[in-house]
Amino acid sequence: GRKADEGPGKMSGERPNVWWRAVTMQELREHPLFDALPPTEEVEVREVGDVRGLRQDSWQWRALHEGRLTTSHFASVCGLYEPASAKALGIPKSLAGHGRALRAYHHLSEAGGRGYHEIL
Repeated sequence: GRKADEGPGKMSGERPNVWWRAVTMQELREHPLFDALPPTEEVEVREVGDVRGLRQDSWQWRALHEGRLTTSHFASVCGLYEPASAKALGIPKSLAGHGRALRAYHHLSEAGGRGYHEIL
């Protein structure tokens, strides 16, 4: 049989290549079953509801999320990833730890919190 360090799928090196066979956003946007958002330049933000059309890789999306409590930090702020809570809730050890709360704190401490009218 093939050894782990031979051939195109070799399993050696300093670190894993997490991008190997990864689908790019461009490839995903071109797939017929993917409903892609329009390019950010084409999105007219006239009222707060229009920001839902902004792509997450845009500076506008990032600007609107700076210093705000969003769903990505909510569980951390509530302490759900703290070791005792995570154990009681059955959250995997790989996701548990105080570091998530610290990252949420730093995120919420960021300057920002711009309103949609400031990114027009």
